[in-house]
Amino acid sequence: MYDRILLATDGSEHATVAASHAVHTADREGATLYVLFVAEKTRDDPETTGLQEGVSEDLDRSDEIVKGVVESADEKGVEVTSETVVGHPKEAIREYADEKNVDLIVMGSVGKSGIKRVALGSVAEDVIRSASVPVLTVRSSEG
Repeated sequence: MYDRILLATDGSEHATVAASHAVHTADREGATLYVLFVAEKTRDDPETTGLQEGVSEDLDRSDEIVKGVVESADEKGVEVTSETVVGHPKEAIREYADEKNVDLIVMGSVGKSGIKRVALGSVAEDVIRSASVPVLTVRSSEG
């Protein structure tokens, strides 16, 4: 049913639980797992040439976060590829999913911002509304 699964992760508790679901689903389906971490671009400023405040911190964390998911997938024998990009998470996830022609997007329902909406985080909600493929949102038992 699924050949290419995208896990969008930010290292939050919800995303960690989502990663487990993504690895399990990829293993069960024999799918390739794409792991994406988006270092959030905080503002649009054409004059900015370096990393913006907060982005460098995200980039520092991304290797560790992505490495954990890749190791988990490797243990199951799941083909996995990972990438970190700088951008706005809503757009970056949608664009990456289209670029890789994924069949399913898996992500936590509430991310690192901790800002909760009635049911979902704003990034998850936007991806659900705009993605051209199914989106599986996962929340931790704490959420």
